[in-house]
Amino acid sequence: VPENNFSKTVQQTSGINFNRDIVSSVYTGKFFENDIVVEKYFLENDRNDFALPVYCLNKENTTPENIVVWIHPEGKEKILNEPLLADILEQGYTVISADLPGTGELQDPEFSGDGVIQKVPFNYTFGANLTGKSIQAIQAEAIDLLMQHVEMDNRYQESSITALAQGLATSTLLIYAVLNNKFEKAAFIDFPEPVKNLIEEEYYDPKKAFSAEPGSLLHYDLPDLVKHLSKSGIKIYLQEKENMQTSDEKKGYSGLIDFLNK
Repeated sequence: VPENNFSKTVQQTSGINFNRDIVSSVYTGKFFENDIVVEKYFLENDRNDFALPVYCLNKENTTPENIVVWIHPEGKEKILNEPLLADILEQGYTVISADLPGTGELQDPEFSGDGVIQKVPFNYTFGANLTGKSIQAIQAEAIDLLMQHVEMDNRYQESSITALAQGLATSTLLIYAVLNNKFEKAAFIDFPEPVKNLIEEEYYDPKKAFSAEPGSLLHYDLPDLVKHLSKSGIKIYLQEKENMQTSDEKKGYSGLIDFLNK
């Protein structure tokens, strides 16, 4: 795909349409997790189709400085169990995360259908396709609401923003950033293998297939999206899953902390 048409191709392939505006950020309380303060919000949009649940995390008794927008494939609650969280907060960062559609509070655990394979609901993929969208587009549109929330909060007006995507949330954050980059840096941990590898596996992982945009391989793969972002000037940190030091996970993430502080 020619470079000047790349973004348009991503938009058309994914079906993204940034057509929601926040009408209110509703503060719903806070709780404490060890020495971490977790503020909770619901973001309401002008189409009134869903409220986006958000966590804003800080160390106790610290003022917000720079921001890490962390997208986890299983939702914001999972971040509380990540060893990396304490390290990031210790550096003075505020971490902001949301349950994108299909994850966390926006997941229906009772849903079933004829397209559910190993608990992966491909019925959602088929339904999205019928409306001209991908799951990644629907989730990327939610990231846009999250970024509107960040931009509207006076506490963050002078902050630099780093995006952090983990595992199978990578494709969603990549297509968002290619089309609407609000970040100075982007970090990817547990970076997944290229989507093209799926078509070479007889028994592929359904979760990997669910995180892939239908039709995208005709035009681009995950490494192509990273390359496009890098050329746009955004600084990239990429740690592939197989390169993680599983015996000492925190040590394996030390390069990310260095990247954040550069």
